[in-house]
Amino acid sequence: MQRVVMLVAIWNNRLDVVQYLHKTVGLEWFQGDKLLDVAARCNHLGMVLYLHEHGCGGCTADAMDAAAGNGNLAIVRYLHQHRGEGGTKHGCFESAKNGHLDVLTYLNQHVTAIDHNDEGWINVFDEVATNGHLETVQYLHPYVEKCTSSAMDDAAKNGHLDVVQWLHANRHEGCSYEAMYNAGKHGHLETVKFLHQRLTEGCRWRQAWTKPSPWFCEALIESWIKPTPWLYETLSAAAGNGQLEMVKYLHTHQLSKSSTTAMDRAAENGHLDVVQWLFRHRTEGCTNDAVDWAAKNNHLDVVRWLVEHCGVTGTKYGMDCAAAHGHLSVVQWLHEHTTVGCTVAAINNAAANNHMEVVEWLHMHRNERCTADAMDLAAGNGHLEAVEWLHDHQMGGCTTKAMDWAADAGHVHVLQWLRVNRSQRYTIDAMVDAACRGHLDVVAWLFGVPELLHGDFNKMIEVALLHAFQHDHVHVVHWMLRHSTHLSRTLENGCFVCVIYVAHNEPPTRRMLDLIRATKNGGDLRYACNPCMVKMERMVDCPCNAQRSV
Repeated sequence: MQRVVMLVAIWNNRLDVVQYLHKTVGLEWFQGDKLLDVAARCNHLGMVLYLHEHGCGGCTADAMDAAAGNGNLAIVRYLHQHRGEGGTKHGCFESAKNGHLDVLTYLNQHVTAIDHNDEGWINVFDEVATNGHLETVQYLHPYVEKCTSSAMDDAAKNGHLDVVQWLHANRHEGCSYEAMYNAGKHGHLETVKFLHQRLTEGCRWRQAWTKPSPWFCEALIESWIKPTPWLYETLSAAAGNGQLEMVKYLHTHQLSKSSTTAMDRAAENGHLDVVQWLFRHRTEGCTNDAVDWAAKNNHLDVVRWLVEHCGVTGTKYGMDCAAAHGHLSVVQWLHEHTTVGCTVAAINNAAANNHMEVVEWLHMHRNERCTADAMDLAAGNGHLEAVEWLHDHQMGGCTTKAMDWAADAGHVHVLQWLRVNRSQRYTIDAMVDAACRGHLDVVAWLFGVPELLHGDFNKMIEVALLHAFQHDHVHVVHWMLRHSTHLSRTLENGCFVCVIYVAHNEPPTRRMLDLIRATKNGGDLRYACNPCMVKMERMVDCPCNAQRSV
């Protein structure tokens, strides 16, 4: 216990607690716990000083490496000047990747010099560029002879234009088409402009002509035969993100092909200005997905414009999704201005999500009605208002799933209403799922109405107890054991012995394990009992129980 307290105290920089433990127990008692490593990793310089000055020997090279990764030069310098463990190349790696140039410089000069021949620096250099640490990139440049095209590709992806420009001017690795694609996809317009204007690598066809090579010629021919996905995805991604200026630039300079996906994605995310621009300047148009996705996300202005100008009306999926998400105005508009309609999923999912104004409107104006899924789902989500309305209007009825799902989610009030007003029963799944989730109130309620069970009650209790134990809901196990009268065969079931023992909060012992293993005429416990046995054995092996074992 003292070790746990000490580690937590250091982690939280509680010097007062550490001082108390030092006075009462002594730091030498914690020599194997690497206390200085923890203090350094947590950036607690004062704690590092105290532990070192009072003779704590729990330190490794991880201490300096962790401090370096955190950019804590003060701790790095102190450990170097007062300790002998030193650091490793990983401290240099992490400080570089995180842009801690002062720490990297100190380590390179005093602790671990950068090794030109260490290929690990290739990936580090790429990551430094990816993270946008230009000064660190410049510092590493003379030390790292080569990197990969990922350096510029990922710097462009993250919009680090200064890094991209420097790499282009000072390195030879260049970039791939991924640089242009990802910069465009993520909305970094200035980076796209630079790549387009300055780099022959910016576009596959330009690189093929200005730097001809068999690989690029082959790639170019392939792109003519089978269009390259990235040519389509760049404009589509920019359109979906509402980046109109990026869309215009890509279109004007013919840097990206397109498909109907561009307008579909723009509509999905409610970017009406992008939708309108694409409609006026491109020829691909859109599909019914544009209307459906816009309806799903409640973009009524987009839905209206698409239907009125693009000759698309959407599908039943559009009204179904709008209803499921409670977008009544969209549902009403689609009903009045299109003939597509909806399916039973409209009311089913609207009721499931308790959008009663949508349910009532659909009931009055549509003929699709609903199925038993409506009440089952509403019950499972705890929406008693929806359950009552569906029942009062004789809409779809329900199945045993209503009680099962309500029990699984812990909705006792729904279970109580269903018992009084419906004839459907529950299955073993109801009790098992409630026990798994620790819903004691549900377990108790189901326990009291065995006449509603569709299945074997004894089997249900057995399985529920096992699952409650396996999920550490001891309060459920204890309650079930105190109220059950169906445990006469406990010695024939090792699981029940385990459960009973733990439920009474007694420390498991080797003797108890031997008794359990001896059940069923000395045979092994059945497979279903293995999780319980593992848990029991772990508890027995716990040092806290060693002195109490018999």
